[in-house]
Amino acid sequence: MKKLSIGLIITSLTILISCTKAIIDEGANTGTIEPIDGMVKYEPHVRSIIFNHCVTCHGGAAPSAGV
Repeated sequence: MKKLSIGLIITSLTILISCTKAIIDEGANTGTIEPIDGMVKYEPHVRSIIFNHCVTCHGGAAPSAGV
């Protein structure tokens, strides 16, 4: 029983310590990011991002990660 309690405490502490708060530096890569001031639509906004960054690996007959 004592070993179970110690294991539970160690596991709980490990989980709590591993939790972090993500900090996103929005201007790190581009210098500045402009706010979106209009409606975002699938055509042409989202489709071009998916096509340029996802479909090349995750499309076709043998998609990466089965996606």
